[in-house]
Amino acid sequence: MNCINCNKEGANEVVLGVVVCADCADIAKRALERAQRDADALVKMHAEAIRIAMIESRLRPEINSGRTDMPQVLREITKLPRTEPSGRKEDNGRKTAVPPRGRPPGR
Repeated sequence: MNCINCNKEGANEVVLGVVVCADCADIAKRALERAQRDADALVKMHAEAIRIAMIESRLRPEINSGRTDMPQVLREITKLPRTEPSGRKEDNGRKTAVPPRGRPPGR
């Protein structure tokens, strides 16, 4: 049987319901692993954005709650201040970011 992807003889693996050769199966598996890592990273970025929004009392329901504007999420994440794991300190009732250790404030 020929590989559906590259038409090489000897296709003996099934990946996502498609009969392919070992080389194409390896490529497909690596692509799926990369996609899984990217998806995991995206979930972590969303979780951090939500955590920061809660700390800053900015978490509100969205009008388009079923849809995510990924470029906007990435822009917002890059604007976030770097914080220690505790994430905040109280300053007269106002929540402020704590600069990472070893860095003087304002740098």
